[in-house]
Amino acid sequence: MKRMDGFTLIEVMVAISLLGMLLILVASSLLSTNRTALSTERYAQKLEEVRASQRFLRDTLQGVKEIALPDKRARKWLFDGRPNYLRFIAPVPLGIGGKLKIHQLESIKTSTGGFELRVSFFELDGTQPWGKPQVLLREVRQIRFSYLGLDEMHLKTGWMAQWLWPERVPQSIRVDIETDGPVHWPSLSAAVRTSQALGAIQ
Repeated sequence: MKRMDGFTLIEVMVAISLLGMLLILVASSLLSTNRTALSTERYAQKLEEVRASQRFLRDTLQGVKEIALPDKRARKWLFDGRPNYLRFIAPVPLGIGGKLKIHQLESIKTSTGGFELRVSFFELDGTQPWGKPQVLLREVRQIRFSYLGLDEMHLKTGWMAQWLWPERVPQSIRVDIETDGPVHWPSLSAAVRTSQALGAIQ
């Protein structure tokens, strides 16, 4: 009997099974590569966000000025420092003008249960916002401000969660942030470069 050329049904099924397994392996490899690339991109973005925030905070906190904040109750506060809130006068970065503005730093709770670090700017009369609030750092576990300076007896304090003497500026300000993920926030301490008091703004 003459032999028929070609493949048997079993051979075809085995070939299809092997091809399917190969396609699964290729797809799995592509998905893994894509996940790695996305993870690397997110890491790089978060790292740059942390670095930019650190640069901004260090430069801004070092530049706090001994100028009284506007207050309707006629209190001549130079600095309002709480565990999750800061208000003071300092120059904005040179890239956006470099002029003196009121800075307001806040720890804001987000809808996901985390926190974000937000900065708002105001004109020196305290009534007019200057630009829109900006988010410096997103989705972190906790944000804490603390302060170090001289007490009413001119003795050096330890780190305090709230600055008790708003009529003068602390010597140093620390920002501690607990982040999620692999990007760590190094504790930031900024020594305030205080100048001679310039008096209250009328």
